[in-house]
Amino acid sequence: MLSVARTRVVAPVVAGHAAPRVRLQSRFDACSHLRAFAVVAPPGSGKTTHLAAWAAGRIAAGGCLAWYSVSETDEDEFTFVSHVLAALRASLPRADWMAQAEALLSAQRWRSVLDVIINGLCDAPVVVWVLDDVHALRIPAALDYLLRYAPQSVHFVLSGRQIPVLACWGGLLARGDAAVIAFDEMTLSREEIAAMCADRRARVSAGAAGSSDGGGRSGTPGGVDAGEPCEAPHAAALADTLLDPDRILAATGGWPIAVDFWLRTGGDPGSFDAFLTTEILDGLVPEEQDFLLRCCVLDVLTEDACDRVGGRADAGRILRRLHGAGFFLQALTDGTWRIHGLFRGFLEHRLAQQPRLRMLAHRAAAKICADPLDALAHLLAAPDRVAATLLLEREAPRLLADGRHRRLLSLLDAVEETPLLRLQRGHALCLEGAYEEAIVTFARLVADVPSSDDPIHAQALEGLARVHVVTLQPRKAVDVLRHAWRAARAVPEKARVLELYAENCLNEGRTRAASRFRRWARALVSMRGETLDVRLL
Repeated sequence: MLSVARTRVVAPVVAGHAAPRVRLQSRFDACSHLRAFAVVAPPGSGKTTHLAAWAAGRIAAGGCLAWYSVSETDEDEFTFVSHVLAALRASLPRADWMAQAEALLSAQRWRSVLDVIINGLCDAPVVVWVLDDVHALRIPAALDYLLRYAPQSVHFVLSGRQIPVLACWGGLLARGDAAVIAFDEMTLSREEIAAMCADRRARVSAGAAGSSDGGGRSGTPGGVDAGEPCEAPHAAALADTLLDPDRILAATGGWPIAVDFWLRTGGDPGSFDAFLTTEILDGLVPEEQDFLLRCCVLDVLTEDACDRVGGRADAGRILRRLHGAGFFLQALTDGTWRIHGLFRGFLEHRLAQQPRLRMLAHRAAAKICADPLDALAHLLAAPDRVAATLLLEREAPRLLADGRHRRLLSLLDAVEETPLLRLQRGHALCLEGAYEEAIVTFARLVADVPSSDDPIHAQALEGLARVHVVTLQPRKAVDVLRHAWRAARAVPEKARVLELYAENCLNEGRTRAASRFRRWARALVSMRGETLDVRLL
């Protein structure tokens, strides 16, 4: 018979510092009457920890529970059945049929052994059987056989990153004989995080008190657990700034391992990034790594968008595979997906370390954006400042017309400075009420673009004149308006200058002159420019 490690066929001991999850334990209890229920979530979700705590409770209450931690080395049915027998021997040590099953066990007769086990379980009490890390099971035929033919007194719990392909699983779900507890249910609620923070705060305070009277444990500052950097002088600051449930929930999304890292390291991302790298990203095949790194630039993932950003034609297949494996992909009701915020931040950080891949991903994302500002954000992240500058030159007038001048001002600082964008900056400053900055901006632009044949020169003069009119400086405005009129070439520009003349006349109290300039502005389309030139001069 194959040698089996005893630690793989008994439930692990739960660490004393593990936070109790009453809500989750109740959910396990509610599903325990089913033929099977699965706990499917990514690493660090607390699957093993909380199933072990639940198992300990059932055993303490006199229940019969078998545990089997599946390994990637369990490559065939013989290995699987050997561990099944060892798990049952640990939970049913007095079963008289066990010897018969062990005698039959061989690589060729695994199905006969399962039949002996099934017949023996028919006379056994209710058995709950936990298979942990079931995603590592490479050949699930033996498990499928057990699920189909084991007596109704046997209930299975499958825990892992995904459920292996089982022929009977769809039928169990359809009949209501199975349920799936997914990542969303494994995440910590605000109330659970608040309880963890309260416990942490109490331990920090106790550690600070122990440090002050010399009662701390030797070798551990402040009397707190090793690996928890909470020296006494910083205890109060930690409690005030880090142990905020809302802040932690917003930063981690309630992902248990992330909350634990936050509480232990004070929100330091270094150790957590190392965990994500070794436990998750390095475990993916290269095409999945490349896919996630490229598509993490998208807020919402669709098959078409991921195909275009990822440069492939099978994004749907990869999305469904990663979602089924519990890799932080949340399926939305409209058929799209979203990457867990914390995992996405990690992916973006990794993507930033590969400049060429980051540029390609963001450029591809910019091409599929319906909103030009979303495309602009991708171009800036690429970074492709030349393309971003050209796009902002096209979009700046719309932003000003929509009253989004503050948004424009923030974007102007991120792109290259061009005469056209300097002109738009002046208009945005004027709308913001920063008149002195607007005057300086327009005046410098007039000096830097001296040619009267350049439309930027005429528009800068018009902008400068507008600031003087708005700020009630009629004498300065008159002089600039004369230059603006002479520099204007297009009919709309001339009409705007005439309207400014009218406003300036009102500032001086000359209402009749203001009416005259307004009539000229309306009639400009049908009048010849030369006639107006003579009248203005």
